Amino acid sequence: MASFKPGSMCNKDPESNNKRFTHQNGFVLVSFVLHLLVGLSVVVVFITLNQRLAAVERELDDHKTQLKTLNQHAVKNVETTVRTDRGFNRAENIKSRQSHLRVRRSVIDKNVSRVTMETVRSEIQQVFLNMTASQFCHPPNKVCIPGKQGSKGVRGKRGPKGAQGPMGPPGKYGRQGLRGPPGMKGQKGKCGLSEQVSEPTVFVSPSTLTVHQNQNVTFYCNAHGNPKPSVTWKKVSGQLDASKTYTDQSGLLQIFTVDSNDTDSYVCTAKSVLGEASKNVKLFVQGFKAKFTNLGATGRLGPTSIGSHYNCQSHYGQVTLSSGIQIWKVPLTGSYKIEAVGASGGYDNKQNSRLYRGRGARMIGTFQLLEGELIKILVGQEGGINTVSSSSGGGGGSFVVRNDSSPLIIAGGGAGIKFATRRYSSADANVTTSGNHGHGGTEWAGGRDGQGARVDISSDNSGTGKITREYHC
Repeated sequence: MASFKPGSMCNKDPESNNKRFTHQNGFVLVSFVLHLLVGLSVVVVFITLNQRLAAVERELDDHKTQLKTLNQHAVKNVETTVRTDRGFNRAENIKSRQSHLRVRRSVIDKNVSRVTMETVRSEIQQVFLNMTASQFCHPPNKVCIPGKQGSKGVRGKRGPKGAQGPMGPPGKYGRQGLRGPPGMKGQKGKCGLSEQVSEPTVFVSPSTLTVHQNQNVTFYCNAHGNPKPSVTWKKVSGQLDASKTYTDQSGLLQIFTVDSNDTDSYVCTAKSVLGEASKNVKLFVQGFKAKFTNLGATGRLGPTSIGSHYNCQSHYGQVTLSSGIQIWKVPLTGSYKIEAVGASGGYDNKQNSRLYRGRGARMIGTFQLLEGELIKILVGQEGGINTVSSSSGGGGGSFVVRNDSSPLIIAGGGAGIKFATRRYSSADANVTTSGNHGHGGTEWAGGRDGQGARVDISSDNSGTGKITREYHC
């Protein structure tokens, strides 16, 4: 037997079937109306376009007619010109003009056709762009159903190249590329005229130098080598005092106003990429030592010129003269040991008298002097020597005083003698403030408290040690 499931057969309700049929018919009718409207719109657009194309064709015909008329007039003008021209060159010129007219007419036809067609295309495109959905869907509150996408059109011609835009900002640096292969080896260069490469060598001068305090010293260091070495000076047991030394690349070393602290060894070093070489020099600085003399003066009057007596000594350039008195400017503050010696007395024509002459005193002391201080120095001169008769004069004393004449140290001179046959102690100077008298003949008294003994111009009387008033400090 055949069995049926509930609801497997069509619904037998007549009202339900009528409603479904009504809806289906309505949908078909609406669709038909919409298609009809779209078709009518397309027909209207097509008719409008045909009318526009017909108008364009009429305009083209008018243009052609005008061009034909112009062409006929141009040909008549050319024929008239041909009849008037008489040479071969004129005929050739006419042919050129006819060719020019044909080219010009061709250009005008092409330009007119191109302008007209571009105008038609632009209007057709504008009509389609201005068409909206409201032109196809006339019933209100209805949405048009989009149609299928059309096939892709033919690719248009490439447009003209646009103007060049402004330069953009610089981009980031890229990564460094791989190292390329090494290049070809170059040709060997010609030998130069320069000296051969060599290590540094050093020569110094002088190797040893001894000077007095306050002098200036100079050492030389000659360095050789290729490449040229650099030259430096160093103090072995300390550092160079930049305020009193000068060095340069030529190898020069200068030390100004040396003192005991500058006594040392100094090393000159020449250095280059090939190595270095060095040599030492030695400098010995003696303490300030100055010997003041009577500058070669004799008799009663003192010296008038320093001359070269103090050259190469510690006090060179520090002494001046004033009325026979030497004025010394102290170079450095410190303690100075001063030794003063009085001059010896004179002698006469007695045999061996020179051996028994009176001797001057010797005084030594240490004093604190200041830099720049002025010290007055008077050096005693030898007593008069009598070669024609008996008797002689006494020697002068030596004085060292400050600028205000306050004494530092004084040494008396020896006494004069007459007919001396041996040495007499009374003729020698003493260390008191009163001098001894002379020996033999009329024995004059010695000087006292810095005052010289009596001056005697007699030829037969001996005088004592004295210092004349011209030398008194």
